[in-house]
Amino acid sequence: MKTPFDRFLEFFLTIQVWSLAKLLVVFGLLLYLGFAVVVIRQVSLMNQALNGAFNLPVKVVAWVHFLLAIAVFLLAIFLL
Repeated sequence: MKTPFDRFLEFFLTIQVWSLAKLLVVFGLLLYLGFAVVVIRQVSLMNQALNGAFNLPVKVVAWVHFLLAIAVFLLAIFLL
């Protein structure tokens, strides 16, 4: 019968380094996706506070950034 420490040690020794790296990359991209959501929120708040000629281009850039962040996240999930 294995002790809990033996089971933990066996689990710890069988961890693949690349699997852990892939998991960290996907987690980092998930955090970046959250950042892209915050950028969209900040741009919408800025557009409410300021009126100018750059409102539409900045909003478009924020949405393109968000869509690219989603695409990169999905690619990482499928390719890694």
